[in-house]
Amino acid sequence: MALYDEAAGKIDVQGWITLTNSSGTAYDNAQTLLVAGSPSQAGSPANSAQSPTDGVHRFGARRSAGGYRAAARAARDFYLYPLPERTTIANLQTKQVGFLDVHGVPAEHGYGI
Repeated sequence: MALYDEAAGKIDVQGWITLTNSSGTAYDNAQTLLVAGSPSQAGSPANSAQSPTDGVHRFGARRSAGGYRAAARAARDFYLYPLPERTTIANLQTKQVGFLDVHGVPAEHGYGI
């Protein structure tokens, strides 16, 4: 969700992700990574048993939009982003957790061509 304040020239952005656990196991106070990109295409067909974290390398720590320190990791055609807080999720549960929470970012109104 984004809210633009034209008079102030600022934007607020909130982002949520949906987690679904169908693994057969509950996770209590788990550190969670958001996978962005095309993880199903990460390994070649001959090597499809690779996990999304195989071949991962770390980028330098940077300030994320959510206001916490995060280190994005790149691996082939996708990125891993650690969520700012640990979460608990039961087996067969779906829940939403916050990912972005940015307030007062300078912005201007315009139309792209």
